[in-house]
Amino acid sequence: MESTIAPPLAMLRESAGVVHDELLALLRDSVSARFSPDPEGSPERIAGYLEDGLSLLTSRGFRLDSEVGLSMESFEVCRRLADQDARFRFIYRLPSSVGWGAAIGAAIGRALYGETHDGVRVVTATLNAFMTFLDGLLDEAPDVFNPHRESLLQLVRDTELHNGTRNGSVPRDHPYNTMCFLIARLWIDHFNRLSPPSQPGGLRNEFLCAALRSMAVEYSACDSRFGGAPPSMDVLYGRTSWPLWTQALAVMCQHGRPADVDLGAFRKLIFRIGEYAAYLDDVRDYITDCAAAQWNTVSLAYYSRYPFPIDGAGVTQRQLLANLADDAFAEAVIQTGSELCDSIEECLVGLRGVDSDSLRPLLADLTYEYLC
Repeated sequence: MESTIAPPLAMLRESAGVVHDELLALLRDSVSARFSPDPEGSPERIAGYLEDGLSLLTSRGFRLDSEVGLSMESFEVCRRLADQDARFRFIYRLPSSVGWGAAIGAAIGRALYGETHDGVRVVTATLNAFMTFLDGLLDEAPDVFNPHRESLLQLVRDTELHNGTRNGSVPRDHPYNTMCFLIARLWIDHFNRLSPPSQPGGLRNEFLCAALRSMAVEYSACDSRFGGAPPSMDVLYGRTSWPLWTQALAVMCQHGRPADVDLGAFRKLIFRIGEYAAYLDDVRDYITDCAAAQWNTVSLAYYSRYPFPIDGAGVTQRQLLANLADDAFAEAVIQTGSELCDSIEECLVGLRGVDSDSLRPLLADLTYEYLC
């Protein structure tokens, strides 16, 4: 009689890893040369991002002392805690996150205005650090952070961005909650240091709304666990697209609305880039997210195309891990990656007033970071 006993999840994950590595290689071959004639330059640039991130964190550029309780010593307290509890090891991603955030601000500045502003780079860097920290807490230690979700939103919502007034208290129940709130106040503080354009035209309000939307989408995405109703694809893509658009708005708040640029078309481009980055990240983290019973854009796309009964987290995990061996799964992943590249190219070609060559190296670097 044929056995109906399902293999242990740990065994299934291990065997799926080999297939997953092959899938990454196939996708890499498909998209790696789409945005740069010299993708081999990406490793050196990415190393530069990390170096820049470390420099910003350890220099006076971030003005850590401007926030009471935020210092290299407080980072060290969190780092030591991460060595004791693996859930908090995401803190080791902060230097890279800061460097990527600065690079994003610089690339958008060059694309729109032909120049880079150091103050803007610090804002986009601290924003990236904040979203990395918030994402890490929500993904890895939701029980620690969940009681403070609304108060963090309120901190940003109630902050007067024109004069830098700080409202709201900082929780002291856990070092990582304290750090998250202080990093939030840090990016707000640096944003307030930007020189506002003579005719802001509501850009600052748009920036604040986008920042709040980024946080709300992050909350929704992290609640999207197996066993419940699947989330919308807009939520899963939005956790990357909305922060990226917030960073673009920070650049515009410094310089003003760019002349001769269709902002609607530019927003579409930024969101397409965010979707591409989110997808690459989710392909890379497919097994990890499945193990955590977390929906991502790849698993949701496959479920939407080939629905199956959702009967508990374990059943869903097994089904999605087993799908890796399906040729149709690999074909769908590669097709979606190519379509996302096509949509970005379409936006780049049709957008006037934007130096697309300033964005292509960043796109090539994103591809290398996630797939190599």
